[in-house]
Amino acid sequence: MSFPSQAPIQPPSLIWNFPPSQRRRLSNGIELLVLEQRRLPIVQVRLMVPGGRRMEAFSVAPGVTSLAMRTARYGTENHDAAGLARALDALGSQLGCNASLDAVAFATKCLSAKLDQTFSIFSDVLLRPRFDPGELSREAAKIAAAKRQLASQPGGSAGQWIGQMIYGSHPYGCPPSTAEEVLGIESKDLHSYFREWVRPEGAVLVIAGDIDMDRAEALAESHLSEWTGTAPDRHHRPEHVGPKGREFLILDRPNSKQSTILLGMKAIERQHTDHLALRVLTHNFGGGASGRLFKDLREARSLTYGCSASLDSGTWGGDVVASLSCSPSKSKEAVGALVGQVERICNEPVSKEELDQAVQYKVGAWPKSGSSLGGLSRLLVAQVLNGLPKDCWSRYPEDLRALSIECLRRVAVEHLSASDLSAVLVGDAALLEAAYRDHGRVSVRSVEDLPLREGQALIDDAPGA
Repeated sequence: MSFPSQAPIQPPSLIWNFPPSQRRRLSNGIELLVLEQRRLPIVQVRLMVPGGRRMEAFSVAPGVTSLAMRTARYGTENHDAAGLARALDALGSQLGCNASLDAVAFATKCLSAKLDQTFSIFSDVLLRPRFDPGELSREAAKIAAAKRQLASQPGGSAGQWIGQMIYGSHPYGCPPSTAEEVLGIESKDLHSYFREWVRPEGAVLVIAGDIDMDRAEALAESHLSEWTGTAPDRHHRPEHVGPKGREFLILDRPNSKQSTILLGMKAIERQHTDHLALRVLTHNFGGGASGRLFKDLREARSLTYGCSASLDSGTWGGDVVASLSCSPSKSKEAVGALVGQVERICNEPVSKEELDQAVQYKVGAWPKSGSSLGGLSRLLVAQVLNGLPKDCWSRYPEDLRALSIECLRRVAVEHLSASDLSAVLVGDAALLEAAYRDHGRVSVRSVEDLPLREGQALIDDAPGA
């Protein structure tokens, strides 16, 4: 049986135009964006406040941001947790709160006929969270258990270190909170965090669905006008001063039957004009089974069952991280192949076939991003949070198709460096240490060690290290 040598005929790309939105500034400074979509009697509300977990590099205690957002929905001054849940159930509404690296967000979804009542609960959670000690204790215990479980896995151990390896003293390199730090947080800490940091300055409110601008503005003014004040400086953008050269950190896990490898490079922030080109380049590098990593390390050399790479960009910087697992006996060849592919993507332009495949995939997948009100609201929030052009989503497919091999070559040269990369390897150090000294500077720590706080040396400075 033979396989076909040509791909099947592809249908024409779906044409999807990002719907227009309207903007107004509320009396307390919030930027209101309304995207009117009348197909269903549903409204999606999303409020984004800049700051997020990156502020833990400054004056916010480790773990407070995530725990505050996780606990906020479990009760307000007017409802305990059970009462709040019953009120939402009676309306058929959903409500959630979360924290990311660059922002915290509150979201609700409801029938348009129930929007007034739902928005009242939504604003209550934002303005008057209860942070009941019992709810706090339960959520802190769940987060701590998840952290301990993650740390027990090789990938989780490596993940705790890779940010600091890439970013150094930059806020994005701030070590994640430990289980013990989370368990030590008290209710007063969460109240203090909301009072100081969850302020309307820079906030963006997106309301999408069965609603018009006038009604949305009246609703927001009615419930949020009392929310005032400014947060401490959230806009100070420190210089990215990650390590220079090639640095390898081995986390010793004696007798481990697998070696886990995370390798990362500094990249660019989300608002950079080259971000789209770098995202396509990263897809060519490690985008699943079509990426160079998979084709080389998995298909050609059988060094691993799977390997991939992704670009993660925030408002203050970005990184490209590749990951794989392999047997200890193959780890030296795997690291050599991985570094070789990094050098190749930095120095060897992608082919026309590679570029065409990546662009076709991303253009084809694009409509899915806005297939729901939640997706549309997330895209609008991302546009404002990152200071992107107002027409960025309308131009997205066109911008993809305009990319060229020369453009990707320039982006690789300007923004990726095979000379400055960092890696975290989890496995038996007795088998791994000598294998990596050919590629860069090596340090060894126990897999039980946690990332270091400010003021401690990251990589050993001993001669020969």
